[in-house]
Amino acid sequence: MKIVILGRGLAGCLTASHFKYYSPQTEIELIYDSNIPSVPIGQATFVENPKMLWDMFRPKLDWYDNPFKATFKTGILYENWGKKCDKFFHPFRFHTHAIHYDTNSIQNYLCENGGFIVTDKNISDYKNIDADYIFDCRGFPKNYDDYDMLVNPLNAALLARSEEVKPAQHWTKAVATPDGWTFDIPLTDHTSLGYLYNSDITNDEDATENFNEMFDSPEIYQKMKFKNYVAKNPIIEDGRVILQGNRLFFLEPLESTAVAMYNRWSKYCFSYIIHKENGAQAISERITEEIKQVQNFILYHYGFGSKWDSPFWDYAKTLRITDPDFYRLMNYAMSTNLHWSNEDYDNEQLHSYGLHTSFNFRNMYEGLSI
Repeated sequence: MKIVILGRGLAGCLTASHFKYYSPQTEIELIYDSNIPSVPIGQATFVENPKMLWDMFRPKLDWYDNPFKATFKTGILYENWGKKCDKFFHPFRFHTHAIHYDTNSIQNYLCENGGFIVTDKNISDYKNIDADYIFDCRGFPKNYDDYDMLVNPLNAALLARSEEVKPAQHWTKAVATPDGWTFDIPLTDHTSLGYLYNSDITNDEDATENFNEMFDSPEIYQKMKFKNYVAKNPIIEDGRVILQGNRLFFLEPLESTAVAMYNRWSKYCFSYIIHKENGAQAISERITEEIKQVQNFILYHYGFGSKWDSPFWDYAKTLRITDPDFYRLMNYAMSTNLHWSNEDYDNEQLHSYGLHTSFNFRNMYEGLSI
């Protein structure tokens, strides 16, 4: 069997590595066009990713030999969100951690050490690809006719870097601003920064000025506009072509959900392609539902507002979640004296929602509520 991955971004590299590691007998080729740069997103993960990378690359990879410029991520520090307090920490368990890393560095490492073929070539038609299955990870779609729009208050970002190194910061910072929020991600040799806003409310010039004032004129290397969306059909071309990465969906980076969803979708597709356990329709419906659940968990944060009374936050607080399962889990979380062990109950549907457990709901509520 041969699988071709289109695109050298983070989703493409992780998908190629996943299939090559867990099915070494499968021929994997990653094809990319060097004239098309990848979008440097997905710089922070959930706790599952360090184990996955360790499983794939040990003993070549460890914290002493750290080619990703990676740092520990022990949780997310929220500042200025809600009305209750200035700071709130969303923790990971004391014996686990996620990671921050430089996206270009990890993509280079995966392509050089993943054991799959890497080819620089432009592909214009799926019919020109000799493969049993194709993962299309070539970034944002050209149009959105075949996509459902997701609900989110943001549509623009400024990406930057600061030469400041923060060895004592072992968490992602998500700081609410009058225009939206900004992320602060510490790496071994620099700090990655992002200013998220809604360009229909804050124009690009004002956003840039506010970003420069907040971080003393960081080196802005990219300005991007985006939509929040998910594909109506994640698997197309009679089951042969699978959309992945930004070709499958896009959601703003709060809670670092993108990479976790890439990995989850790779697992579902592995069961479909390699084990023949689930059909294309079943896994497509499952991933689409989970992406929409992640959308709702992100919206949950905006519902509490922030310390800022501004046009952006007035708009953000109007966005409502309509899924009754969300409120069922939220009400359960609010009415139960939860601790970490409660996440291990057998009824997964009752205690998880997308990538998040009922503990996350209660924890966030207690930290951000008025």
